[in-house]
Amino acid sequence: SIYFTKMLTPSFELRQNNDFLILTIKAPYVKANEVEIYIDEYDFKFYVKPYFLRLTFPCKVVENGKENASYDIHKGVFTINIPKLQSGEFFPNLEMLTLLLANKKKQTNKPLVEVLADENSNNNQNGEVNDNDVDDPDDEFTWEIEQTLNSESASDKCFQYKYGFGNKYYGLFSSFKGEMSEVIDLDSPDETTPSDRQRLRKLADAEKFDKDHYIADFLDEELMKPLLEFCPSWLNYKENHSHHEETSPNLCQPDGLIKKSSKLLHADNSCKFEFTEDEKYQLMQLAQNDHILSKEDETMCFLSLVDILLSYCYDIRTTEAEHTTCSAWTISKLSSTLSWLEVHKSLKDVLVSFASRCLCYPLYRNWDLFVKVIDDAKNLFLHGKSHILRCLLDIKRIFQKDENRYLLNELYINDYCVWIQRQSNVKITSLATNIQNTKICKDDVPFNLREIEKEAFRDYVEYESPLNSSIDEDSSANNSSLSEIDSDDTESEDDSNVDISFNLTEKLFSKVSVNKNVQLDVVNADGCFDESKKDLENCENQFNAANNDLQCISTGLKNL
Repeated sequence: SIYFTKMLTPSFELRQNNDFLILTIKAPYVKANEVEIYIDEYDFKFYVKPYFLRLTFPCKVVENGKENASYDIHKGVFTINIPKLQSGEFFPNLEMLTLLLANKKKQTNKPLVEVLADENSNNNQNGEVNDNDVDDPDDEFTWEIEQTLNSESASDKCFQYKYGFGNKYYGLFSSFKGEMSEVIDLDSPDETTPSDRQRLRKLADAEKFDKDHYIADFLDEELMKPLLEFCPSWLNYKENHSHHEETSPNLCQPDGLIKKSSKLLHADNSCKFEFTEDEKYQLMQLAQNDHILSKEDETMCFLSLVDILLSYCYDIRTTEAEHTTCSAWTISKLSSTLSWLEVHKSLKDVLVSFASRCLCYPLYRNWDLFVKVIDDAKNLFLHGKSHILRCLLDIKRIFQKDENRYLLNELYINDYCVWIQRQSNVKITSLATNIQNTKICKDDVPFNLREIEKEAFRDYVEYESPLNSSIDEDSSANNSSLSEIDSDDTESEDDSNVDISFNLTEKLFSKVSVNKNVQLDVVNADGCFDESKKDLENCENQFNAANNDLQCISTGLKNL
């Protein structure tokens, strides 16, 4: 009988210097003298029962006698130095574990489907784009999909319409009708055209917009201040990751293997990036799918990615990077891609739809907050695909814990986690520049925001004016009453004058008390009048001092 044992894929990480790839493999409780290592051009294989690891590198390695390894018995960690074929060559995308684990493509004499690279492309044999490649300026990537007058083509008129990553899914909602009704806002996605999805989404946003909620957040500067001042983690990345371990650790040596320390190479910022152990595990669990997309579908995928990451950046900023139980709802709700399966045609469409949903659904509905989130997303794309992949893995983890939104991982997020690893940082940086250059204003959102803000300012002035005038009237009344009391004290010394003084004082403070309560009610109704409240308190202190003076006068008159 022959028994097949399932091999385990060990956790690993990869670094490099001028001469070697430094591979660290965690394989505890194994016999180091039973390790088998295979090195040949782009391929590397590692086997020790029950672990098996096969990696495909973007550049060539060689077995030339300089390869060496060591094993830390206590930690259960192998460190293997793999020689580069060309000394000093930089290997890109070593942090993209899913790409490294992908199987090498088998070449056939007559492939049924062949992906042809154009003469201007610089893709390597693994289908990756080298970040050092310079795009041809005559073939610049456009961030808009060409539009035609006929919005519904013949393919759109079929019974089932596609959606999800690259528009490759259809009929999914017939199997998950109950679950998906709690995840997306679209009632019949399999029977709704892409143009109708956008139209219905706009109608729903217009119906949901709450003018009073927007005004409240517009005027409440204290509430918005900490949210606007928050700094996402990727903005501080360079400062927090400026120092790294420069030599391989001191490990025990298995028989026949040689340990050697070597200095690490920091060719660019991506070399310094390190995923957490949980993130590495997620990357190793991803399906190694190939995504063959047309240029139009690729543009659509990038635009939808911007939309999804905008909603993620909103949640990061409003929770100050401490996700809550509402984070899954927030991310899916603010993204029209996830909530309406909307297909965007341009970058401006993405920003306008996101602005509309930011002002209609979440707890904080503020234009300045929306502008900050746009800036966060731009900086995220400027930091490259490693940071984007980290955010996508975080979204995947959040959705996976949700009762129903885990289905969005199947529709979008899992594919994005694999697809983004193959994209060029040059193209991603170009997208960041386009986000920065795409300007939208309040008039682009169909909610008459400028008129609403003018109305809010008018109401603010109407509240503030009576408050100031009332304080002035009370102050003048106080002065006139005090002067009247002083004249009475000097002209008369009998008990009737004392009674008059007390009656006058009682009326005066009764009026002050009424005015005070009215003004405090106004202040409590709107938190924007702190300065007026302070003036009112000062006025009250003046009256308290006047009351003390009157009591002294009354006591003196009685003694007389």
